[in-house]
Amino acid sequence: MSDDKAMQFFSTIPNGYKPCVEYAWDGKQSCKQVAALIADWSKAIKVCGSDIESRTKKYELPESEATSTLKVAVDSLKASLQTFALKMQEACAIMEKDRDAFVEMRHAQSNSKREAQKTYETSRKALEKAQSHMNSAKRSYDSACRKAEKAIAQRDDAKSGRDPKLAAKLDKFTATANKEINKAKDLESRYSDSVNEVRKHQVEFRNTTFKVLNDLQNLEVQRIKVTTAMIDLCVKEHLKMASLMTANFETTAKKISEISHARDLDGFIAKAKTESKLSSVPPLVLESYVHHRNPTLEREGIRQTFHAQDEVKAPLPAAPSPNGGTKKQDLNDFLGKGPRPPTSPPGGIQKPPGPPGGPAAASKPPKPPGAVAPQAEKKAPKPSGPRPVVARAEYEFTAEEDNDLGFKIGDYIMVTSREDAEWWTGKNMSSGKTGDFPANYVTIVQDPVNGKVKQAKALFDYEEGEEGDLGFKKDDLIDVLGSTSKTSLENSENVTMWHFLDDSDPGWWEGLIDGRV
Repeated sequence: MSDDKAMQFFSTIPNGYKPCVEYAWDGKQSCKQVAALIADWSKAIKVCGSDIESRTKKYELPESEATSTLKVAVDSLKASLQTFALKMQEACAIMEKDRDAFVEMRHAQSNSKREAQKTYETSRKALEKAQSHMNSAKRSYDSACRKAEKAIAQRDDAKSGRDPKLAAKLDKFTATANKEINKAKDLESRYSDSVNEVRKHQVEFRNTTFKVLNDLQNLEVQRIKVTTAMIDLCVKEHLKMASLMTANFETTAKKISEISHARDLDGFIAKAKTESKLSSVPPLVLESYVHHRNPTLEREGIRQTFHAQDEVKAPLPAAPSPNGGTKKQDLNDFLGKGPRPPTSPPGGIQKPPGPPGGPAAASKPPKPPGAVAPQAEKKAPKPSGPRPVVARAEYEFTAEEDNDLGFKIGDYIMVTSREDAEWWTGKNMSSGKTGDFPANYVTIVQDPVNGKVKQAKALFDYEEGEEGDLGFKKDDLIDVLGSTSKTSLENSENVTMWHFLDDSDPGWWEGLIDGRV
């Protein structure tokens, strides 16, 4: 190999070193990412294990074959989930241990790489120093050769005798030429030694570079093997956990699939028929209190203060179901098992607002004394047109179909049809909309058909003071629907009527006149 080709070959070695070093560093970064992923996975597994117990939810169902089988299946699944959490923690510990070994291996690889890089840099600097010394010797040798050539030319011209002046200086030119020739020979020997030294360092640098590259390659192969083993371990543990969970869910699904739905359904229907034969709870009839109305005793401070009726509470029946009746077909009708027992209204009967003087009464403007005079409950005289049946909403109902009538608590409904026992037709006097609604959501407050009407005659004119007031003229007959003063409740044939107990403080009444409330 010639010197030029050798120099060209050695100059290409460093070009291959840099990408190898960069690749090794990139491999380290990849390993760091893998280690970070394993750490995140370990943390997620721990959180999952701690949340398993809190994720279970208990359901209260009627006792039957289905519920007992479901309970066994759910308990089995909970136990399997807890076992799964323990297995996940064990797998996490194994992978954390493997990750620690991997990190130690990477530290050792980093130290080995730094040592190899240090050896490479030392060899490279020695080669560069030898090359610099060689270049300096070469420049000195070239300069000495040029001076020797010039001195030899002057000596040869003096020897030729063509110029007498130069011939006279022959001895001087000869001595100068010999001196330059000897100096050039010395510099030639020095230059030759420097070239040999450079070649020696080039060989050493080449061998060092090959060794460093080989070491880096071995480190990368080791990193790939360890990383592959670590990933295989993660995949193996994941597959093991997935197989365990699959087996647990398959076992639970098998237990649930063995439930006999037909037997449970027959049991529920039989139980419902048995419960429907129980005697109904008789209506609550509270003892009324009659005030003596003695002015003499009232002047002495003896006034009506009886509130025992407010202390008595009726038992709370079950929640209503707007899905009953002919409008909503239930499960028993679908199976041909007969009608379902009627549903009772929820939450008992609503009580009227508090006594006068509270927040509700304080916001109303004062009325002239005796603006209206209450009359005893009686059969309503027949007016020019038939009086409507009015009901008050005791519960909120949201329309589910286009022909449903929605309303809020306290809305008054003008009932237009009661052909169906459970679903009536009427008009919401607040919104003006008409439609069907569940009968057990309202309480009738005016029923002229059955003779239940409470009226008051206006003694003065009254103009509406604010939104919600009912204006009237003197001598108008007002159908009293309710009040905001001290009230009591009397039940008669499921018809609720409101009346006042304290005429000295009548408060505010709710009434109906000309279709206005």
